[in-house]
Amino acid sequence: MPQYIYLRVSTTGQDLDSQAGDVIKRFPSAEIVREIASGAKDRPVLEELIKSLKKGDTLIVAALDRLGRKAAEVIPLLDKMYKSGINIISIRESLDYATPMGKFVAQLLASFAEMERNLISERVKSSLRSKKDQGIKLGRKQVFECTEEVLRMREKGYSLRDIAGKTGMSKSNVAKILASRKEIP
Repeated sequence: MPQYIYLRVSTTGQDLDSQAGDVIKRFPSAEIVREIASGAKDRPVLEELIKSLKKGDTLIVAALDRLGRKAAEVIPLLDKMYKSGINIISIRESLDYATPMGKFVAQLLASFAEMERNLISERVKSSLRSKKDQGIKLGRKQVFECTEEVLRMREKGYSLRDIAGKTGMSKSNVAKILASRKEIP
């Protein structure tokens, strides 16, 4: 079955060899896939690699944090690969998801991820209900609700950008309000 070693560093100044050494020794026949990507979510090489993996393939990483910065990113990814029959090996964490213990850990991580998503959803719904019960209007202000506020801010010398930022409106809507009142010079 094909094996792929995914190596990632955040900047061009960092060295992939520090990750690669031990991993390549342990898996000399694995294909090496390198990526230089910031800590941001965009990891195009990893995304393409994962799309190309098939059931029975193995993805090897020096550490789970190479797959993402946060558990909320990594756990769903592991769960997706696990459910697709893709084996994941992480050297630092000594995890091999093809083993019974690895499968247990994958299922456990996936369960935690699902629980976390459910808890977040419950908190959001509870907060929205509470605000609604308090009579707080939810959602973005309508343009007509902001007209007087926009005009007052413009009189005080605020720029279009500042008004838009403080009211949550787009600059174009602020400009439309001011143009309708002939407030734009």
